[in-house]
Amino acid sequence: MRPLHEMTADYRMLQDQLDSAETPEEMRQTLMDTMESIGGEIEDKAENMAVMVSDNKAMIMACKTEIQRLTDKVKRLDNQNDSIMSYMMMEMRFAGIRKIKAGTWQISIAKNGGKIPIEWSENINTDELPSYYTKVTKEIDTTAVRNALEAGVELDFARLGERGESLRIK
Repeated sequence: MRPLHEMTADYRMLQDQLDSAETPEEMRQTLMDTMESIGGEIEDKAENMAVMVSDNKAMIMACKTEIQRLTDKVKRLDNQNDSIMSYMMMEMRFAGIRKIKAGTWQISIAKNGGKIPIEWSENINTDELPSYYTKVTKEIDTTAVRNALEAGVELDFARLGERGESLRIK
């Protein structure tokens, strides 16, 4: 079967010839028959492509299900490791042991690196803090901008774009 782009190019060329005032009347029926034939080829090709899309969607769903299963498994293993390490650290602290050499493993309780954490008061009010301890961030209100543009307001920093198109297979 020919590639779709060849079929659509031939179909468009025949359509242009059919629309042309220079095309003789006796040739119009031949052009329409040929277009009908190519139209059938295009429909067959489109059906095959729709089947491929449907098969791909089914495979995507199967992959997403497998991804979720593996993500859940990773989470279970992470939780199990956290539980084991927490239990081991609690027991080592209880016994007063800071280091253990166990076979090829060296297990130790160590201070965390990085910056010293800040412990915040429960009743902190950011409005009462001096400005040098706070940050103010500006964010574009896209809803307000959209509403203004839709109301006909011209803005030098934004405009409404065009909606795209999509192919739907049902």
